[in-house]
Amino acid sequence: TDSGVHALGQVVHFEIPAQVSNQRLISLLNRCLAFERMQVRNVESVSMDFHARFDATARVYDYHFCIGAEALGFGLAQWVWAAPAGREWHGRRFRAAVRLFQGHHDFTQFTVKPGTQQRLSRNILTASALSCKWTDFLADLAKPVKIYRVRLVGKGFLRQMVRYIVAACVEVGKGNLTPDQISRCLDNHPAWPMRYAAPAHGLLLRQVRYKGVENR
Repeated sequence: TDSGVHALGQVVHFEIPAQVSNQRLISLLNRCLAFERMQVRNVESVSMDFHARFDATARVYDYHFCIGAEALGFGLAQWVWAAPAGREWHGRRFRAAVRLFQGHHDFTQFTVKPGTQQRLSRNILTASALSCKWTDFLADLAKPVKIYRVRLVGKGFLRQMVRYIVAACVEVGKGNLTPDQISRCLDNHPAWPMRYAAPAHGLLLRQVRYKGVENR
C-alpha cells in the first residue's frame, strides 16, 4: 500500500527453506513484528506458482471520513479523515456520486499524473457508501461521531485512485462539484478544477480475494 495507508487484509507470499508448521510460523513472525505495528493473522501453504499480487481476483478498499469534526480524538484521528466543513453538506448527493464510479471507466483524472502507467481504465465491481456513529473510547467524555465509509471493490486500482475518488465525492457532497462534472472526468475530460487526493490515513485495504479461496 502507499505510505500512510492501513491494511487489515494484506497478503504476501514467500518461500521458506525449512519445515515449520503454519501455527509455529505465525508465532515466530509475530514475535519478530511485535514492535512494528503489524500482525500475521493467518498462514497457508500454496503452490509454487501462486502470486499474492497477480492472482488476486478483487481487492476491497474502505475509506473513512467525517465532515467538520476538526478535533478527532487520538483513537479516531489515525483512521479517519476529518474533511473540512463547507457551507453545506448533502449526504444523499455524496452517495449518488459514489455510485457513478461503479463499472468500467477511464480513471485518468482519478490518479496521479500518468507517467509510465499505460492502461488507465479499470472496472469497479462495487462502489457504495454508508454512514454510522463511531465513539473514540480513548477520549474523555467522548461523543459519537458520524463517520462515512466508502467501499470500492475491483481487481486493480491505479496509484492513489481511491483517494482521488473519495475527494471528488466529498466535493460533490459539499456542493463544489456536480455529478455531471464527475461523469465528464470519467470520460477523461479535466472537469475538476481543484483536483486533489484525500489523505492516506483514511484508507484501509480491507481484503484481497482469490478464486477458490474462502474469504477470511
